[in-house]
Amino acid sequence: MILALDPGQRTGWAWSNGDCGTLDLSHCRDLGETAAQFHAWLADALWCRRPELLLVERPFGRGAFTADLPLVLCGVAHMVAHSYGVPRRELTASAIKKAVTGNGRAKKAAVIVGVRLDGWAPDTDHAADAAALLMAWRAKQVAETAPRRAA
Repeated sequence: MILALDPGQRTGWAWSNGDCGTLDLSHCRDLGETAAQFHAWLADALWCRRPELLLVERPFGRGAFTADLPLVLCGVAHMVAHSYGVPRRELTASAIKKAVTGNGRAKKAAVIVGVRLDGWAPDTDHAADAAALLMAWRAKQVAETAPRRAA
């Protein structure tokens, strides 16, 4: 089983079995509490479900490290997964959008449509992003294992 995360104040998550949802951290009072709650949630998920891989949407720089919550949570995700021996991979938002919609600059609505067409039922756009990450990873794996034509 694979777990995909779109880290942020409302972290989207999706399991490769079709489960997806959103971890709402907006109630947290500060960065430390947010990181601690995310750590606890992720440690529990990894311990209970024992995934073979963790996928994380790669955050892009927007400001100072401590003010960039997705970047902080991405680091926490890597740390927790490492401590449980779970391999990690990242994909960029543009690679995910391109795999799901055919356009690396697609709007959020187009990604949500693509995810729903694939059979997912996300509760938020964050959950849709996590499902899209799984779809993009699956497409990448198929492309890498497909036989190549001789020139």
